[in-house]
Amino acid sequence: MSGNTYFNECLTLLPSHLQPTGNQVTKFSSHYVRLEDPNQKYFDQNEFLEAVCNNNPAGDDLTFNQSQNVAIDQPEMTISIVADKIVEFLRQSLDAVLGDNEVAVWKKNIEDTFIDLKTAKDNGWAEFSNSDGGYSSWEYRVLFAAPNYDTPDSFYSCITIIRLTADIQEESSWSSLQSGTKKEFSASVDAMELVIGKDFKDSSD
Repeated sequence: MSGNTYFNECLTLLPSHLQPTGNQVTKFSSHYVRLEDPNQKYFDQNEFLEAVCNNNPAGDDLTFNQSQNVAIDQPEMTISIVADKIVEFLRQSLDAVLGDNEVAVWKKNIEDTFIDLKTAKDNGWAEFSNSDGGYSSWEYRVLFAAPNYDTPDSFYSCITIIRLTADIQEESSWSSLQSGTKKEFSASVDAMELVIGKDFKDSSD
């Protein structure tokens, strides 16, 4: 998506008339990516939740549903396994109904991102960070959306922050990853589920 947006979008599961509203949620969420340090953008989850829960100008068109988080860690994983575990966490945690098609689409989004992090960084959706002891990490920001089958003119929006760490020291070395590459991966996931009405618009428009 063009403009000052700092989230990737996964909106293809929505009906076409709701996808422009999904774009508006992306713009709104991007206001809470902090840019003070040009080398280290990050999503300010506390400020975002304050805006949604306590200073919400959109009324019923923007409703906080829940917030969930998880840490994923095991001795050795592939990118494909990491993506599986993240989507399974989301499927079990969210009120949005995720069938096999939704699971496949969301997994592909995560997997494709982590085997092409340069593109994600160039697009403003991912940031690299050095860690101690030969490890480094990336923060990936993505807005997943799924239909609300009970209310056709609304949908579920899942603001998702994925931090992936691995035994990789240099940023350039991440570019060689493939879906089946095994590393000492660990991931933390913060997911904030909103219910969005079709008339929601970012206040900056």
